[in-house]
Amino acid sequence: MKAMTFVQQSARKTLFLAAMMLVSLAVWLSTTACQPAKITAPGTIREEFYPIINSNPWTLAANYTTGATITLEAQFLSYSPIREISLSQILTRRLSATAPLTVDTVRVRTVPYSRAFSPTKQCDTLLLSYVVPPDAQLPRATGTGTLTVRLMVQVLNQNGLFKNRSTLTTFTVR
Repeated sequence: MKAMTFVQQSARKTLFLAAMMLVSLAVWLSTTACQPAKITAPGTIREEFYPIINSNPWTLAANYTTGATITLEAQFLSYSPIREISLSQILTRRLSATAPLTVDTVRVRTVPYSRAFSPTKQCDTLLLSYVVPPDAQLPRATGTGTLTVRLMVQVLNQNGLFKNRSTLTTFTVR
């Protein structure tokens, strides 16, 4: 038998190491490729969805008198069960030209959810009426101050997630 040269021994060791690396890689790939796939049923609805309000922000007249009725049509839908729909008034006051602005939100009305699907609009619809309260019930600014009102509709799901939509414009109570 002939003795191997140093170069031949090195080549042989390199081939052996390369073969061992390929075997290790094959073993590693075969164990990681067999992870179980997550099974999901198509169309499964989870309860983490926010409601969707289809209504565009409502535009109101600039001035209303006390006792006037404003009607907003809320168009909404949700993949999760809806608990309630509420209407709030956002009062913005400035007592004078230099005074800071104060904002108060007061819930005016809460309606428990009742299915009212409109096939034409492809969503639930609800007419919400707001009666501009008398002066005694509105915390008015005095003197040169101003009081403006913005209305906001909130759709609240049973899972606690909600969506708000407010009027695009504010109005002043005369």
